[in-house]
Amino acid sequence: MLGQLGIGSCIGFNCSHRHGHCRMPSAVSPLSSREIELRGLPREHDGVVLVYISDLHLGSLLGERWLTAIVDRVNAQDPSIITLGSDVFDGSSRHSEALVPALKRLHAPLGVWAVT
Repeated sequence: MLGQLGIGSCIGFNCSHRHGHCRMPSAVSPLSSREIELRGLPREHDGVVLVYISDLHLGSLLGERWLTAIVDRVNAQDPSIITLGSDVFDGSSRHSEALVPALKRLHAPLGVWAVT
């Protein structure tokens, strides 16, 4: 039995410390999609859509407006499960409280999970 799994990815921005500046995205980063066949996947899991969000670097430079655009694009994928990993926040936690409402808008029936 073969199953399929869709994967999306959102990536934040890159800093060039050598030149002393950060390059900000002018628009929301692109989503990439992959369909994976897994042998032995139970039939009830066929068609599960996993969205992996990585390296958002939320904080003083990337804030609520940018995050809201990411959340809207992720939710539009109708994911079964959402995972956030690697550098969700950047720097001080003083900006993170204001971003929690936007993150709470992420929705997936199997949950939203984060590992940093």
